[in-house]
Amino acid sequence: MSASSRKEREKELRRSQILEAAEEVFRRKGYQATTMDEVAEEAEFSKGTLYLYFGSKFALFSELSNRVLTVVREEFQNISDEPTSGRQKVGKMLRLWSHEMSSNIRRFRLAISWIASDDNLDEECPGMCSHRETMANIIGILSSTIAAGQEDGSISNPANATTLACQLWSGMVGALLFSSRVEQDGSRFPVAIERENFMDSFVELLSCGLASNEIER
Repeated sequence: MSASSRKEREKELRRSQILEAAEEVFRRKGYQATTMDEVAEEAEFSKGTLYLYFGSKFALFSELSNRVLTVVREEFQNISDEPTSGRQKVGKMLRLWSHEMSSNIRRFRLAISWIASDDNLDEECPGMCSHRETMANIIGILSSTIAAGQEDGSISNPANATTLACQLWSGMVGALLFSSRVEQDGSRFPVAIERENFMDSFVELLSCGLASNEIER
């Protein structure tokens, strides 16, 4: 192995170690409370080394968030290629996403924590650019699947497919966050809910909405 190849492998290994450390600290403390000093300590690198690879806390976060979304994008793409109706595909996408995020709720919260953050987003950050592109791909796959369902008749809702895709995505985010908080601490909500089937029922509710051709004016 050449010296340059070894150096590249070492850089990639160090980068991965930093990301793993950052994910651990973000999960433990949350995005806003985490500092670069804490990430450096967790990774057992100097703060200067940390900044050589990632210029800011947001750069670290956006890279980790994009990792989560990339998995979702690939799974959505696989489902979109299946020989079933548009509505069936959308339902399967939502159930799969619900399962993936529910099985690792801390990672899910990390992936969406920028929504609640008051920090200014660095829109030129490479990680943020990748995050935005991946998110656009996910919504694109979802909206094209909805459009296919409108075409094959399995989806009767006549609303714009992209608008419906964004509504489905945001609805899932809210329901997943709600159900995870109630699951961990029932005192946060005064009404008892059937936690085990909560998300499956919600996906079915969304699916029924897609089958409806009546829109409130």
